[in-house]
Amino acid sequence: MAGVIDEYVATLRRDLDFDPMFARRLADEAEAHLWEAAEADPAGPSLQAEQRAVARFGLARDIAAQFAADAIERQSKRAWILLAATVAVTFVAMRLRVVWLDDLGFSMS
Repeated sequence: MAGVIDEYVATLRRDLDFDPMFARRLADEAEAHLWEAAEADPAGPSLQAEQRAVARFGLARDIAAQFAADAIERQSKRAWILLAATVAVTFVAMRLRVVWLDDLGFSMS
């Protein structure tokens, strides 16, 4: 039978499936932290200690939602940077084309 921490970590991985590598890394770190907290519980390691550790850690879907929002923001910034670079490269290419055609004796006016 899976314990509370094992179920929590599985849920966290599932909720973070938008980024599998990140999900694995974060779930591993969360699992280590939760086991540490459960073992350090004053009542000793037990199912109740696991439940308390998970309750203090927070809901998996809330944690996943925070990371999803951060991921969307990073993706958005990358998209804007890529768009700006594309526009700049296109402008430079068009300008170079005009200069190249002028050098060949073609008039663009």
